[in-house]
Amino acid sequence: MSELIEVIGSFSTVWLATWFSGTLLLASCYPLVRKSLMNWHPAIASNLMLLLLSFPFLLSLSTSLLLFLPAIEDLLVSAHCHENCQAHLPLVEIPWLTEIGIGLIALVLVTLTRRLLNNLRTTRNLEAQLEPLAQTSTQDRFKFQLLDNATPFVFTLGWWKNEVYLTSGLQAHCSTKDLNIICAHEAAHSARRDNIRLLIANLFLLPLPGKFAKVLLADLHLFIESACDFRAADEYDRLDVAETLVRIQKVSPGQCPLAGTTIASAFTGAEVALRVQALVNGRQPSMYQRVGFQLSVVLLVLFSIGLVDPLHHGIETLLSLP
Repeated sequence: MSELIEVIGSFSTVWLATWFSGTLLLASCYPLVRKSLMNWHPAIASNLMLLLLSFPFLLSLSTSLLLFLPAIEDLLVSAHCHENCQAHLPLVEIPWLTEIGIGLIALVLVTLTRRLLNNLRTTRNLEAQLEPLAQTSTQDRFKFQLLDNATPFVFTLGWWKNEVYLTSGLQAHCSTKDLNIICAHEAAHSARRDNIRLLIANLFLLPLPGKFAKVLLADLHLFIESACDFRAADEYDRLDVAETLVRIQKVSPGQCPLAGTTIASAFTGAEVALRVQALVNGRQPSMYQRVGFQLSVVLLVLFSIGLVDPLHHGIETLLSLP
């Protein structure tokens, strides 16, 4: 049992140290790539942004698993000589550090679980509160839940089964074309599972202080909303979509009360000026962007494998320090 605890503690220490360090490094380096990312097609940019946010977590977890799998260690860790010259796991042999590792991973798992359950609970509570107040309506081929409320706003609520909620106040300010564009935009949120994207990003950014995580999540939300604008523009003229965005922004109370959260996506929930600019410019996905995203996925796998050996030796070097 003591050997198992030592392995779990060592794994926890390595994984959490790598994850937290990688996330802090991402937050530090993100401003260097942000400007370029803003010029990408938003559909690809949102995918790449989510990959970047999940990269430290996935990289640290995959690398740590490879590091602590004996069958794979022989293939990935270069030969090095100790007293017995045998392959071994990079165990942390400092008792208090092992115990801290176990305690920290327990804390992280509890925090992640609570964050997930809180989001699920909030969503269910909102759905329960809105259900008796909403009336199912249709606009052409689109279905939405109409709320008798004078405040103009619209949002998509839910995870796998999404519902679009639109107020009578917004409906009164919209032409038929506006409603079609808004519904097409919200339907894109449902098809892309954007609320799940926001939730995943929120979980992966656990190591970051709130103000740093907020900046990254805001950009992800911008790319998500802009990607849905372009989905609507596939059916309607992109300039019409841009005009609808500006018109609805003028009558909306700043933004939907739920906009920017991890439980709902909203038509006016992100920087409208940048979204309008992207529509006017008619940004198109280039082959460079498509290949760049695919290469990013490949790099995750290669980095995971390539970091096993230096991480193994680096841990040994640190642990051998007096």
